[in-house]
Amino acid sequence: MSLSHIQSELQQRLRPAPRQDDGSFRSSITFDRDFCGFDGHFPGNPIVPAVCLISAAVLQAGEIAGCPLQLQEITTMKFKQHLVPGDTAHFVCQLTEPPGGGYSAAVTITTNDHQIVARLRLRLTK
Repeated sequence: MSLSHIQSELQQRLRPAPRQDDGSFRSSITFDRDFCGFDGHFPGNPIVPAVCLISAAVLQAGEIAGCPLQLQEITTMKFKQHLVPGDTAHFVCQLTEPPGGGYSAAVTITTNDHQIVARLRLRLTK
């Protein structure tokens, strides 16, 4: 399975919400059993691969910026729990443009019951 195929499927599933009062942007993705990222990860006990969550965060940041963005660096990444088929991931992203160019994204990913799945800090470029 290629990363571009996974990104295409993530883009189709991403459901953005309007900008929040605190300046953050929210979106969500439901990982149905037929999500291509589950292929081989792990047979009999599938979980959403971390690369899929990171890719979804980059896609969300690109939606906010109004242009496709590329991951330059993961400055912080902490995963606290797994997502399995049928789970919905809720993304909250604060996107800033630091001095020196590019973008910085602070992303929190949670479950439907507000349990933290992951916290990410990403450096992105156009």
